[in-house]
Amino acid sequence: MVKAIAIDKSQNIWIGTGLGGLNLFDPKTATFTIFKQNTANSNSIVSDNVNCLVINRQNKIFIGTDVGLNIYDIDKQRFSFFETNGKTFLYKSINALYEDRKGNIWVGGPTGIHIYKNSKLEYQHFRQASGESLTYDINCFFEDSKGQMWVGTYHHGLALLQPKNNNFRIFDTNKGLPSDNVLAITEDKNDNLWISTDNGLAKYDPYVNAFRSFNIIDGLPDNQFNTNSVLNDSEGKIFFGTYNGLVSFNPQNIQKNTFAPTTVFSNLKLFNIPVKIDDKSGVLNADINFIKNLTFKHDQNIFTIEFSALNFVKSNKNKYAYMLKGFEKNWNYVDIPSATYTNLPAGDYQFLVKSANNDGIWNRNIKKINIKVLPPFWRTWWAYLIYLTAVSIIAYYIAKFLKARSQLRQELHFEKMKLDFFTNVSHEIRTPLTLILGPIEKLEKLTTENSLANKYAVSIKNNTNRLYRLVNELLDFRKADSGKMHLYFVKEDLVGVIKEVFDSFQTLAEVKDIQYTFKCFYPEILVYFDKNQIEKVFFNLLSNAFKFTNKGGAINLKVTLKAKNVKVSITDNGKGIPIKNLDDIFTKFYQVDQSMGTGIGLALTKSLIELHKGKISVKSKPATQDKAGKTTFTVLLKLGKDHLNEINILPMSQNENIIIEDIEDNLSEIITDNLTEENKIKTASILIVEDNDEVRDFIKQSLETNYFVYESENGLEGWKTALQIIPDLIISDVMMPIMDGLELCKKIKTDLRTSHIPVIMLTAKSAPVHHLHGLQHGADAYITKLFSDQILQLKIQNLLSLKVALQQKYSEQILKLPIIINSESSKDEVFLQRLQQIVEENISSTNLDLAFITTEIGMSKSVLYKKFSALTNLSLNEFIKNQRLKHAVELFQKGETSTLTVALQVGFNDVKYFSREFKKKYGITPSEYLKNKGEI
Repeated sequence: MVKAIAIDKSQNIWIGTGLGGLNLFDPKTATFTIFKQNTANSNSIVSDNVNCLVINRQNKIFIGTDVGLNIYDIDKQRFSFFETNGKTFLYKSINALYEDRKGNIWVGGPTGIHIYKNSKLEYQHFRQASGESLTYDINCFFEDSKGQMWVGTYHHGLALLQPKNNNFRIFDTNKGLPSDNVLAITEDKNDNLWISTDNGLAKYDPYVNAFRSFNIIDGLPDNQFNTNSVLNDSEGKIFFGTYNGLVSFNPQNIQKNTFAPTTVFSNLKLFNIPVKIDDKSGVLNADINFIKNLTFKHDQNIFTIEFSALNFVKSNKNKYAYMLKGFEKNWNYVDIPSATYTNLPAGDYQFLVKSANNDGIWNRNIKKINIKVLPPFWRTWWAYLIYLTAVSIIAYYIAKFLKARSQLRQELHFEKMKLDFFTNVSHEIRTPLTLILGPIEKLEKLTTENSLANKYAVSIKNNTNRLYRLVNELLDFRKADSGKMHLYFVKEDLVGVIKEVFDSFQTLAEVKDIQYTFKCFYPEILVYFDKNQIEKVFFNLLSNAFKFTNKGGAINLKVTLKAKNVKVSITDNGKGIPIKNLDDIFTKFYQVDQSMGTGIGLALTKSLIELHKGKISVKSKPATQDKAGKTTFTVLLKLGKDHLNEINILPMSQNENIIIEDIEDNLSEIITDNLTEENKIKTASILIVEDNDEVRDFIKQSLETNYFVYESENGLEGWKTALQIIPDLIISDVMMPIMDGLELCKKIKTDLRTSHIPVIMLTAKSAPVHHLHGLQHGADAYITKLFSDQILQLKIQNLLSLKVALQQKYSEQILKLPIIINSESSKDEVFLQRLQQIVEENISSTNLDLAFITTEIGMSKSVLYKKFSALTNLSLNEFIKNQRLKHAVELFQKGETSTLTVALQVGFNDVKYFSREFKKKYGITPSEYLKNKGEI
């Protein structure tokens, strides 16, 4: 297959073939010379598939093959690859070669354009205004009479190059080309370009910038043309090669249709169904070509407008362009005379259409029709008015709601402020109550029993305790109301607890002559409950029953066991509660009788029962003139523990650790051993850390008779004092400025210098969780304000007695046995083991003394001496000497017979001093010990 032909200066014809190599035909001798690829010969063509040929002015043949570019020097009869930058220049395929009027060779391949210029091949970068590069597959080149270079591309249209600024413009089917696959280009005598494609032939008039297309209908043998198959003869004829033969024509003989056709609207379709005048769609009321406006409902969202050009010469070649103004910005160029739109947004549009005849002559008069797409009813103006009205109403009620909520929040805020005020005042009351109770207890002891002063003291004490209970009740209610009360449940006998509370009112029942009965047929009922809080529940219920039951009345407490719960009923025949008040009886601060109570007792009772996941109810009949009233409070508590939070359930041992010392009205006498004269000798030192001057003075006066007392006003000052004096015991308040009691306690218990000192915490917070918090920080005891002087004295005695017991234990261990350390060992045991280790490792050193150990253990002499003495009741020097002598005995038992040697090995420089101390400890001298063969 012949693909390319070129004639050299000698009129020899060079023929490029597909798979046949390069052929040379000599017309003079009518002979062929064939050049084919020979891999063994470097002077051969690179491929037998030749796509294009160009012979330049230097009589060199540029050969485009399917694998790259060859150059053949006709004069030297030699093939060569074209090399650039030291590498062989290869495209995948060379499709086009062209020599321009300046002698430059244009090379086109699948990735763009190279130019052979001044014996160099350079890649040319051309860009559109949009920035896109010309990297298309190139089919052909052509330089027109104005020196402009045109490039035919594979499916990217016709490109006009502008080498001065390396730009290019594209002419494609949108501009009128019959196809974007441009195969060959030439020019006629009127400067018109003729372009062959794979879909017919096109004429481009550069003066009007318009294309005219020709195809089989116009007489062409085929619409499919061959690549680079074009020739202009001297008479002005143009020849093109097609898939079905050769076509030739003289452009001067082709007549042009100059009639610009009128455009008309011919039809309208809805959902591809023709719309008739005045049909049910309601769109057309006259012929579409004579109306100016079309209106579509929102659901008529697929419509087609058909139009036509009144040109009947080859009418199938008429062209059309349309645009929907308001929706599209560019014209749509089409061959089919219709336009379809779907789902247009509601709004106003204008449809524009124009047409061209078979030769591309456009009519400048544009046919127009206005189109209106109505919105759905929910997007109409009256719908928006409804929306606005609805939003305004909603906004009004939201504003009203927000205002009401703001007022409610303000009211709740003021109520919270009041409750916080009462809570803070209640906390503050505990401290002066403590200061009242202490002196009153002493005054009670100092006065004669049954004397007037004694009766006054007892009365003051009882009312102080009652005030204390009221304060606690208010604080408990505040915690329950704010959700901050935490209960700790233990499986205990509910009957026993209720019976204890019941018995505490027995005396009062006798005084008021009330028939007081307890009914329960079970010796015990095990229930999970918080003993402290459940006692308050039944104390409040019984207290109310006695309060509102007249003399000679009756109160009955009954416990019954159901399948899933325990039922406790308290019934009295007192005043009763009006029916209208029953719904509010458990409301906080609500009082049926305004003259009695605080109005928080029953509210607190209900909160405590609900925290147990139980229920409380009341039934009542008010008293009349003829008949006593009747009121029954019923409490239901669930059996088992599935209804409780597992983390709040404690074993009995933990519950016992958080029992709170409370002062009841009938406070029993605290039985303690009287201090002996020996006890009253001041031997122990106590540091009081309390920011309240009166409380600190009260505690100091209570203790200074029996102890050395030191004072500090806050935690930080207390910490410094503790390090300085190393007291035997510390009493600290919890809430203090600068450093609170919990932080102070933590520092004391985690510092090796002070970890042995017992700490008693004082607090106004009585909840078990606060006690647990203090114990977690290392506190040894916890006392709640209001507290009795006797309780404080007893706590101190117990802790100091425990300290003496520990001294005895540690002194025996450190003198006789090595201290074994494990994961459960305390800081003090670790300290003693380290001390014992230092002494053992340096037993032979004469430098082993208090100063040496101070350096080794990292503690001052005074602190080390006091800590060791506090832990063991021994002096450090005494301990060192004891360890030296014990080691000496071990050396004698191992067979050492020299007293001098043993003395030196255990750190004694003076043998006489060694013998004297040995005899003082064991009753015999070292020499006598050796004679007795190790018997002491």
